[in-house]
Amino acid sequence: MTENQDYCAEIMRRINSPEHFGGRNGILITEFGDGWAKGEMENSKATQNQMGGVHGGALSTLADIVAAMSVSTMGRRRRVTLHNTMHYMRQACPGKLSCEAHVRKTGRTIAVSEATVMDADGAKVAIGTFTFYFTE
Repeated sequence: MTENQDYCAEIMRRINSPEHFGGRNGILITEFGDGWAKGEMENSKATQNQMGGVHGGALSTLADIVAAMSVSTMGRRRRVTLHNTMHYMRQACPGKLSCEAHVRKTGRTIAVSEATVMDADGAKVAIGTFTFYFTE
């Protein structure tokens, strides 16, 4: 493994740990490579709103964590979410939600990643664009 692959594996371990926000909220990073990452979250009572659908905040959180992981694969160490925009396209069917994010642009101080959230049937549920600021 390269130094950056080791770093990304450690970030993935932390995200997936129940001691940290992602893992505690049922979000898991499942795969990553240069400029991309995949993750998942179970569509359960814990992620649903009062109407029984997946809460938009849960979808946005899944997309944010996976998009941040995609940026981590580019070799930058510390970053924070500067801005995001989510487009909710349809209600998710029951079952596991998956997310795939791809870095669209990296610069000296920011990176942009686009994340797509799909339901268990493979239908696109939401698309988000995330801008990250490099703090170092």
